[in-house]
Amino acid sequence: MHGVIGNGDLPGDGDDNMHGVIGTDDLPGVRGTNDLPGDDNDNLPGVRGTNDIPGDDNDDQPGVRGTNDLPGGDNDNDNLPGVRATNDLPGDDNDDLPGVRGTNDLPGGDNDNLPGIKGTNDLPGGDNDNLPGKRGTNDLPGGDNDNLHGVRGTNDLPGYDNDNLPGVRGTNDLPGDDNNNLPGVRGN
Repeated sequence: MHGVIGNGDLPGDGDDNMHGVIGTDDLPGVRGTNDLPGDDNDNLPGVRGTNDIPGDDNDDQPGVRGTNDLPGGDNDNDNLPGVRATNDLPGDDNDDLPGVRGTNDLPGGDNDNLPGIKGTNDLPGGDNDNLPGKRGTNDLPGGDNDNLHGVRGTNDLPGYDNDNLPGVRGTNDLPGDDNNNLPGVRGN
């Protein structure tokens, strides 16, 4: 009987367990009792809804956890490339997820291209300071990593950190004198 709940019927939907009888929720294009607005079957786990993304139940519904959504966000879609997730930073998919490559992340480093956010390979206190060709937070103008002791900078001479930078003490500079240990270079 339509409108009467049978043994196998879903809550709020009659006739769904009767062979040959169409229940409320199984009619394509017809809103079921518990269906979310604009989507058929979206309240049924394991059943694709009208607007569901392939392979994911409820992934198109804000405030509803999808089948494959990562923990920590509603309608995350964090596992779907090219789809903005709830916690994604503007313009970047998955960039806020440690261990997950984001759209604009550099190879081998999560969040390394985001200013003010520590990346996987970023040195302590400096964003991008370990990336050649990228200006880091504490890098001196025109030189990558030139201010990091023990790390070769873009313009550093072989074997010497900061030895080519006037006003900056190099690894082997004498106290109070820049470049004094380099032959052919005027010291202070």
